[in-house]
Amino acid sequence: MKYAFFRGCIIPYRISYYELSARRVLTRLGIELVDLDFGCCGSQMVESRNEGLWLALAARNLALSEREGLNILTLCGSCANVLSRAKHLLKSDEDKAHHVKQILRKIGLEFKNEARAVHILKLLAEETGIGKIKKHIKKTLDFKVAFQHPCQIYRPSETMTFTKDAVKDLAASFISDIFHVDACCGATLIATNQDVCMGILRQNLETCFAEDRDLIITACGNCQMTYDVNQLLLKVKDKIATTLPSLSITQALGIAMGYGYDELGLGRNLIKIDNRIFS
Repeated sequence: MKYAFFRGCIIPYRISYYELSARRVLTRLGIELVDLDFGCCGSQMVESRNEGLWLALAARNLALSEREGLNILTLCGSCANVLSRAKHLLKSDEDKAHHVKQILRKIGLEFKNEARAVHILKLLAEETGIGKIKKHIKKTLDFKVAFQHPCQIYRPSETMTFTKDAVKDLAASFISDIFHVDACCGATLIATNQDVCMGILRQNLETCFAEDRDLIITACGNCQMTYDVNQLLLKVKDKIATTLPSLSITQALGIAMGYGYDELGLGRNLIKIDNRIFS
């Protein structure tokens, strides 16, 4: 399998270990990643201010991918959501699609709306398959894990058809003790209302502590930023004594596959991981 690799805006600069570990794990699974000249997905922030710009940004990325005959693989739930909804809207609204096509022709791109965006969890659970992944598992993670679901890969149902059951089956294939966090992580609110964002984070952490969790696993750039970066801001702001380390899904899966500390970029996580996870 081959995909155009969409890293997004946050991951390369703020949580590069997610990209590093994804490349390791997907290479092991025989998945080829192609790097293209992608830009911003469009984002909900752009969408809320300028729908035309949102659609043009999203369509440019889709056009770059379809020019290579590839679908897009995203590591971020928000990117998967934005690209999928833009694709759906441009398929159903001929006037908006015509306008976007005119814009892209000016930069030498033809938009046919053929490529689709696939989130990393969907790729692992459905398009690769849990059976294939299990063949590469060398150890089960025996820590008490909180799995933060990336809420935007599940809604709206007309464009996001992935199910939590598939994710739960995937997580259970290499994690022995899982508590599923279904509440939004609050990440995208950081730009408009930091107090609400931090309040959601605080509530989610209190839930994880109450469930006696050792660490959090995420599968979204925004979610990982929240737990690995914003949690430290919360520690200073609220003077909380304890933090929970967080791993990206590909770091966690990489550990289960037998990759080492440096190979998965674990030294780059701001909240450090207990080395017992490798024992």
